[in-house]
Amino acid sequence: SKKDLLTFLAIAVFISLQSILFFKSVQVSTVAIAVITIYTYPILMVFLERFYFGGRIRLPDVGSAILVLIGIFFITPEVSLSNTKFQGVILGISAGVTIPLIILTRKKFLVGRYNSWDISAYEIGLVGLILLPFMILGGNFAHLPSPRDIVYLLLLGLFATGLGRMLLVDSQRHLSGKTVGLTIVVEVIYGILFALVFLSEVPTQGEIMGGLIIVCVVVLETLRLRKARELTPDTPGRT
Repeated sequence: SKKDLLTFLAIAVFISLQSILFFKSVQVSTVAIAVITIYTYPILMVFLERFYFGGRIRLPDVGSAILVLIGIFFITPEVSLSNTKFQGVILGISAGVTIPLIILTRKKFLVGRYNSWDISAYEIGLVGLILLPFMILGGNFAHLPSPRDIVYLLLLGLFATGLGRMLLVDSQRHLSGKTVGLTIVVEVIYGILFALVFLSEVPTQGEIMGGLIIVCVVVLETLRLRKARELTPDTPGRT
């Protein structure tokens, strides 16, 4: 329907912004800073979910958001726009702002009526159409990737983006928005470890401390969700 098409289009715009801002954050700073700062979004998720689905903000939600904020504090370098790491922090946080809008809009309007493959295909297809004109105007459309880069793009497109997004969408059938948001923060661990192995990027003590705090939030939220579902087995997907 036209309404659903507009919903898919809105989500695609948010995904496009998220990708551009995140990749730019990686370019100007480090992988560790980019993947940690993008996960400031649980702070906004706690409050937005109330307006999307109703209910009240609970003390554990606020506590989780505060802990994430503390984790970000540890990795924040000198507050100066001339500092490339600070630029990376700002870009990463900006990318993170779009994530609650993506997760909650999808859960409220689409997840109950479309399967995971269809949602992922519509979203990613529209993202490609949105970004293609910018690629053409930027003069990069005629620049063909090397065979090696094509292999990397296929791996990223099929597994990291296609399969990963489908699994994320499917998880929203069983979990609340804020729980999905906090759980996928484990990407912080993956990102830092992969950057260390493939790019020789050694995280600073502040980045390690901030990452550990955020991962602890994930564990606490997961345990709280499990306890809540055991107490209310008839209402899956809500916390």
